[in-house]
Amino acid sequence: MLSAASRGVHLPGWKSYDAGQQGFAQRYYLRSYALATEAGLRGHDGFVMRTMAMQGLKLHRPEHCLGLAETGLNRAKGQVDAQTEALFRIVHAHTLAKSGKHRAALAAAEHARTLLTGAPGDEVPFWALAWGPPAAYVYSRTAKFHDTIGDHRAAAEQYALAATARPAATYARIVALDLGPV
Repeated sequence: MLSAASRGVHLPGWKSYDAGQQGFAQRYYLRSYALATEAGLRGHDGFVMRTMAMQGLKLHRPEHCLGLAETGLNRAKGQVDAQTEALFRIVHAHTLAKSGKHRAALAAAEHARTLLTGAPGDEVPFWALAWGPPAAYVYSRTAKFHDTIGDHRAAAEQYALAATARPAATYARIVALDLGPV
């Protein structure tokens, strides 16, 4: 129940983020994190940290994102299925790229792709499905990563993959966000 409550609190954080109310979003994310930690489900607390890292990237504050992404990844690594771990690794890759660590970012992005394609039948926890199927999210964040390092052709390819990997009727908002800027 605590994990479900964490997801419930995460949603108004996401809505606040969309509305440009970043302070409110952060407060909701912190409450979501506390509930996820209390729930004790492996990786869920790290997933919320990953969300906070993504918020920091959107706010152009990469100096705060790398630590959040690394800690979130460390809480999930070896504790979640391969597809879910790929979600953590691609955010980590993006934070590395935004921090100017392009070589490490490329390796992390490749690791995410390998995890994603290596275990497509794994059961993904409900809390990791907020942005749709893991493949769609990994493609989307990989596109953002490629935009960051200046490879716009690869970014366009990844955005196209992301858009086709999500059911458009269910995830229309996210598909639209994939078509927007980093």
